[in-house]
Parts: sequence; structure tokens; C-alpha cells
Amino acid sequence: MRDASKSLRMIALLAACGVGLPSVARAQLKPEPPKLKQVDMAGDAAAGEKVYLATCWTCHGLSGDGKGPAAAGMKPPPTDFTQPEALKGRAPGEIYDAILKGKPGGAMYPQPLEPQAVVNVTAYLRTLARDPAQERKLLDGLSHGDREAGRLLYNSRCWTCHGPTGRGNGPASISLKPPPADFTDPDLVTSRTGARLYRALTAGVPGTAMAPQSLTESEKFDLIAYLRSLVNYSDRKDEATGEAEKGDAEHGKEIYEKRCWSCHGTKGEADGPAAAAMIPPPTRFADYEKMRLRPAADWFGAIQDGVPGTAMYAQRLTDKEAWDLVAYLRTLGRRKTQTP
Repeated sequence: MRDASKSLRMIALLAACGVGLPSVARAQLKPEPPKLKQVDMAGDAAAGEKVYLATCWTCHGLSGDGKGPAAAGMKPPPTDFTQPEALKGRAPGEIYDAILKGKPGGAMYPQPLEPQAVVNVTAYLRTLARDPAQERKLLDGLSHGDREAGRLLYNSRCWTCHGPTGRGNGPASISLKPPPADFTDPDLVTSRTGARLYRALTAGVPGTAMAPQSLTESEKFDLIAYLRSLVNYSDRKDEATGEAEKGDAEHGKEIYEKRCWSCHGTKGEADGPAAAAMIPPPTRFADYEKMRLRPAADWFGAIQDGVPGTAMYAQRLTDKEAWDLVAYLRTLGRRKTQTP
């Protein structure tokens, strides 16, 4: 009995080692060498662009200029890949190491990328350097942008997200996270260089609703010219709240009763006789929250420039008349408890 038990243990041991098993079974027990993916060392810059937009742009910027939204305060700052000398003379292995291992003493941490992705993004980084001829071409295009043509493009393509005056508060913005860019904010617009705006129009902005735009080169420069003019609109009305407070609401009421009531209603309830057929409907000025939250400059802009895609056309008023009207409109906003 003891011998049988010993034999069984021996057979089990031999079986575990593959001895005495059929050849097929032994083959199954052999560990297979890992299958390594072949890496194309030439790199695919187009594929690398997708990697860049997924992992790199927030620090290095959409155009590779080192001015991404996360770059503020970084010491040392992120590499500016648009400078020809940024990667000049650097061996591929050195760049691969920086990507995979990070750079001590800076914010560049190791990136968990597949080998092919590392090679691809390196190939893309080498395309970002702008030589003097490219720089001149970009500057020439920016200098010839037609602002009026850009305004027409904006009103046909951009206002629903970015708002009629560029504040990022268009009707579609409510559901967008992150919200659309506010082109009227001087602190933000100054950091949006022509190259970065061009890049956003060409490639979109990853992680947002901003998709690549199907525009000709000329149209891109026209639209950039208009976008960069919107900050001047904001500057021109830095004292917008004060101007609205100085507006004569009584005179504004006279203007309203002559020009606005048929759509917006006698009390600002958007129930005027012409409102029934309007899509979208007129603005309801009796809405307290809307009147409270929307800056006076926006109301002024809607009056003077109109609201694209609606029946609200540009009104031919003097600035003084427009501010008087804004002052009156603000009196129409009532809290729910005040509504009869």
C-alpha cells in the first residue's frame, strides 16, 4: 500500500514536470516567449499628433509653444517646440528618455506610452518647429485677415456656443463642459496668440466641444482677426455697469414702447403679438435670473449688433439711446415673488 502511494506521488510529480505526457500536452506546458510588437522607428507624425493632443497639449500648448493652460507658474516652463533649436541636435533616444522617464527638476513626469506611441509623438514634435519662412507666412496671413468677413463667419458658425458678443455664453453653452472660450476677457485673449487660434481652428481643442473647422486658410485668418477684435469690445465697455446705471430708464421706456414691445411684450414677458411665430422666441426680460446674471455689455451688444439666428436685428440707436434702453430693460426683471 505504501509502495502504491509512493508510485502515485511519483507519477503526479513526473506529470507536473511534463514527463510521460503526450507531446501535445508537453507543448502546452512550455511557456511561450512574449510577442513583441514591431516598432516603426520612422514614426507616424499624424498618429503622433493624436497622442500629443491627448497627453501633451495642456502644458506645451496646442501649437507646441509651451503656453498650454496648465503651464502658468511652471518652473522651468514647458519646452517651446516651435523654436527650431528646441530639438536641434537631440538624438531620438534622448527624447524617448524624456518622455518615458520624465525630467527631474521640472513638471515633466514619465508618460505611460507604448513604444510606437513614443516614436510617433517624437516625429510629431519635430514638425512643430517653425522656420522663419513659415513664421513670415503665418504673420502675413494674420496681417491680411478681414475682420468683417470674419464677423460673418462667426455669426454663421460660432455664436451659438461663444455667444453673440464672444463671451462664451451662447444658447448651446449651458450644456458644454468645459464652457466655450470667452474671447472678451483681456486676461485670456492676450495669451491666445494668432498661432494658437490658428491651431484651434485647424485641429480643434481636445477635451472640449471645439472640433476642427472646415475653413479655407483665408477664412481662418479672417475669423482670427474678428476673434481678436472682441477683446476691444470688452475694453470699450469696461465701465458697462456704470454706463447702464447712468442710462435714463424713462427715456429707455419710450424707446421700448416704440420698437420692442411687439416682440417682447408690454411687460417684457416675451408675449408680444409678433412673438407667436418666432423660433427661437424673443428674450423674456421679466426673467429675474437672466437679467441679473447677464452683463450690461451683453445687452448693449445684442441691441447694437443683433443676435444671429434670431429675429433680433441690429437696432440703429446711438450709444446713449442703447444704454437708456438697457437701463429700462433691467427694470423689467422681477423676482418670482414679485410676479403678479
